[in-house]
Amino acid sequence: MKDQKYKENLLEIRKEIDSIDHDILKLLKKRYALVLQVAKIKAKFNLPVYQKSRWISLLENRKMLARKMKLDPIFIEKIFKSIHRDSLNIQVQFKKRGK
Repeated sequence: MKDQKYKENLLEIRKEIDSIDHDILKLLKKRYALVLQVAKIKAKFNLPVYQKSRWISLLENRKMLARKMKLDPIFIEKIFKSIHRDSLNIQVQFKKRGK
């Protein structure tokens, strides 16, 4: 009986994790759409894709928020570096296509 209870608990927890993962993906999709809008503006006004001061400010802010939320700021930094790298790639590709 105990075995079945922990299996049910795991199943419920995993369902909740799956739901959160789905929400994360929806937010990333929304972020991607916003990055495309940024890319259009930067291309139109010939602005640089990488803006160092913006990036440093953003990263420090996210790490500070992570600490307040009791999250590992190093882990959050890795996540946002990956997101930023992808955002830069999207903007570079957009600029190359000249749209």
